[in-house]
Amino acid sequence: MEWRNTAFCLSQLKITEKVLSKLLELYDSYKERLLQSKEVKDYFCVIVTNAKKGIVKPDMKPQIEEFELKVNLDENAQLELKQNNNYLNAKEQLSKIKKNRKNQAQGQVTAGLGRETSHK
Repeated sequence: MEWRNTAFCLSQLKITEKVLSKLLELYDSYKERLLQSKEVKDYFCVIVTNAKKGIVKPDMKPQIEEFELKVNLDENAQLELKQNNNYLNAKEQLSKIKKNRKNQAQGQVTAGLGRETSHK
């Protein structure tokens, strides 16, 4: 009952970029309720519809599509998405680590060149 009321209140909000980003950020907090209650899921579908109607910025479209996908996923698809996200996040983290190491190595080479020219 409480989640239904909360979902109803959320569906009454004007969907801005900030609201949408918070809904995506907090998805793990309410995803179980989407599976357990048709009413809650229906209200979240209303949120998706309202967001599509009220697109203010074109760059919000990918966020709205991501949100719609998450709202409409079933339990198996959610597990698969989570596993893929963990893989993608790990891959992204590895890329950042490699980039940082490369930047540090370039910084050390540049610093070394500066010392060599100052000795001459």
